[in-house]
Amino acid sequence: MPPTTAQTTIPSTITNAPLLSDVFASRQSAAFADTSRCEIDDITPDSPGGSIARTSGFDIPAEAAPLVGDVWLRIVPVETSDLEMGRKRVELLEETLEIVSEFFREQSYDLANLLYFSEEESDWVQFSETGESLGFVGSEPKKDMAALMEAILLETRPSEDSRDTQLVLALLPPEPSSTVEQATRRFQLDLVNGMRLENGILMSASFVTNWKVLAHELGHSWLRSEDLYQHSYFGSGQDFFGRWDIMSMASGPDPEFSSWFRWRSGWLSDDQVYCIEGALEVELFLQPLQTKSGLAKSAMVRLSDHSLLVIEVREHQYSRDIAETLLVYVVDTSFEHGNGPFRLVGTIDEDGQDLDWEDVTIRRSQSDSSGMVVTVISPT
Repeated sequence: MPPTTAQTTIPSTITNAPLLSDVFASRQSAAFADTSRCEIDDITPDSPGGSIARTSGFDIPAEAAPLVGDVWLRIVPVETSDLEMGRKRVELLEETLEIVSEFFREQSYDLANLLYFSEEESDWVQFSETGESLGFVGSEPKKDMAALMEAILLETRPSEDSRDTQLVLALLPPEPSSTVEQATRRFQLDLVNGMRLENGILMSASFVTNWKVLAHELGHSWLRSEDLYQHSYFGSGQDFFGRWDIMSMASGPDPEFSSWFRWRSGWLSDDQVYCIEGALEVELFLQPLQTKSGLAKSAMVRLSDHSLLVIEVREHQYSRDIAETLLVYVVDTSFEHGNGPFRLVGTIDEDGQDLDWEDVTIRRSQSDSSGMVVTVISPT
């Protein structure tokens, strides 16, 4: 038997220290404020369009549908005396909802599970009136359809199953001049036939294949999130937040929710958010927002009781035209729904670059495939 030869393993040389070192993984917790200091409330008055059950703050109404776990969307097809629905349109909507459900699973890191069911054809809502007399044929965009939604809920089959009342989508019959795609706009806490008016969506069956628009409307009725684009009664032409949130640009190439909306929805934990307050110079590590892990995804600098500077890392998810970038924006809840409660400050696309906003400096210090090291200097 030949003698055994000892084998010597030479360790590989590490030329660059990993970014995920203990100093960053530990979050330097002593340097940061309690995250509750960054849970700003919405302070806006009623908007010109009517009282709105949507917010950019942490004061989400208790009557909202669950934001984590299973939530059920009830599909209620509607027919009128002159307009039929047809089973095919309902089937197309169900196919679209498969895409939407997967989108919310990704955005919530598998914490939110959107489920749905359609009423049997015998339980579809039947109106003796015409589509025009009900107000949805030939209607102008953003017309308040709360009265129509209430009428539909009153005609919907009653149910003792609480899942049937969490979210409701009223599917209007297809008609070329019907442009209805909206969550119920008027805030009303009273139950309508066991369902909450503000948890409803009205959608023309002409648009059932547009998954991005449906996800945007669920951002309203489910997450109670505000529009981030400019509404016409506040002016025109102002692009507050662009492509960076589906509530700003539903048709954008990378539809997703910002870290603020994800944290507010309970999809990011407090351990994944840095809250910065007061005079401080701190170095921190951020993983890309799309990465599913327990590491930090967002840093927030408290500016006032109603405003924050938010910092997060973005990379392409659906398109390929954005390199990894550091995104910086302000959340200010003194701006109403449709008047820019989120406002882009800028992006930092190269290591070593700074971005200044008022008296705060954000520096992209270094990055690799795992994320970025960011320096925040807040002198006040």
